[in-house]
Amino acid sequence: MPLLRIAQTHKCLNQPSYRLYTFAEEQKKNWYKFWEEMGGDQEKIIDFAKKGEVDNPEDWYEELHRFLFDLFAGDVKLLKKAAKSDFRGFLAQVAENHVNNPKDKYWYYKKSIKPNDFIRVLEYGAQFEDPIRAISYVNARMPEYGVKLYNEWLLSKVINKNELVTIASNMNKEAYKIEEEISGSVFTKIAVEDKIKHFRFANEEFKVLDINKEDEFIVVEDGDGKEGYFFDYWNVEV
Repeated sequence: MPLLRIAQTHKCLNQPSYRLYTFAEEQKKNWYKFWEEMGGDQEKIIDFAKKGEVDNPEDWYEELHRFLFDLFAGDVKLLKKAAKSDFRGFLAQVAENHVNNPKDKYWYYKKSIKPNDFIRVLEYGAQFEDPIRAISYVNARMPEYGVKLYNEWLLSKVINKNELVTIASNMNKEAYKIEEEISGSVFTKIAVEDKIKHFRFANEEFKVLDINKEDEFIVVEDGDGKEGYFFDYWNVEV
């Protein structure tokens, strides 16, 4: 994962100049993984930046947080607090965050929405008990932001590196439920002889030998010809 040390002097809407670090969108998954492995610990991440000889490591940290968590203001403690709630509570917390610590107006206008309307959309979305309806409501008014908020909520639940596998698996399970509602079960997308991947074995590929839809598991073969079973099918990538 390359460290981008590209800093620009930026001036916008009479705001004071500040240094803006640029992170490559195609590296976002890797930066998410980095954030998870650091447990979202501000001191650890800044220390990493210092050891990597990043200029102005505190600014770099803030820009990384904005890059990963675009809708929050960059306050880790606030993010962790919101993560303890359900998705409805998270939406309400984001709305409150923008009331108490708003972005500059240009930030909202880039999303084709007025600041007050942005807050109103999140507050109304928080009224839906069903997260799918909340996501759809927000998406309809700010394209892709409903999904982005849901992903942000899931990612914010990461506590520390030792719990990553379990938490990430649970995150996958929750995300899978929503994906299943939208595009169907994984069992409808795979067939015998297909090649699939699994969350816990990122660098391996498996051949599907059998699919048991009734008991919900997949029989696979790895690259060495060993047979195995995937019962946590929500961790499967087609």
